[in-house]
Amino acid sequence: MTIQIHPDLVNFQRPSPHSTFSPSASDRWSIDACPFSIKYCENIPEISSVYAAEGSLAHLIAEEYVKAWLSQTDLAPEFPMQLVTATKDSGAEMLEGSEMYRSMIHYYLERQELIGDILYWGLESGVPIFPEEGAFGTADAIIIGSKATIIADYKYGRKPVHAESFQLRSYAAGVRRYLSNIPEDYKFIAVVVQPRTDICPKVHEYTTMEMDQTLVTIWESIQESKKSDLKPNKGNWCHFCPANQTKDPDLQC
Repeated sequence: MTIQIHPDLVNFQRPSPHSTFSPSASDRWSIDACPFSIKYCENIPEISSVYAAEGSLAHLIAEEYVKAWLSQTDLAPEFPMQLVTATKDSGAEMLEGSEMYRSMIHYYLERQELIGDILYWGLESGVPIFPEEGAFGTADAIIIGSKATIIADYKYGRKPVHAESFQLRSYAAGVRRYLSNIPEDYKFIAVVVQPRTDICPKVHEYTTMEMDQTLVTIWESIQESKKSDLKPNKGNWCHFCPANQTKDPDLQC
């Protein structure tokens, strides 16, 4: 049997700019953390930072770097100039990180014994986990093969991010939802490239059963967040919560 990819995955269009249940914030809103934060924070604006801007630029450069490699062309001249003006140095660190990211993608595209035949792959790929509930996101790179799927995430910050993170697991589970005829030994492989903390990508493998359980957890988290009697649950996830970052004392949790 050939694995079938539902067209809703490859043709996904974000229903709105904002994802209520964003994978990037899943460590906060999951049922094991603080589902209360979803309703409480819906009217609290997210605060941007120089670190977020730096990360956005690093992602843009890495994506364009890979595209230039694929088309066998040079990086567009405006990007090196952007690096010079937006960073403290020549942007060499960002370019080195981009090369590490490109090398990872190249590695998996060539690993037919692991991935099998490549059925689909893309950069900045939308993942509709439960889009009807506002659960969707954009994965940095997805490679769907006949033996395994790669979900890759590029992190430029210095705070260590593990391949077992609920964010990566959520993306992988979202992809799994739209695959059928999967072999029993099929793998979902989460990969994190974080050049400023690790010289090698971090990797974690999941089974199809683990992905199915993750889909159940995400669904239960969404339904839990709708309850009217929820209370805040304090934990490490509070650090990145809008209710903790806001300077408005009336909106703080």
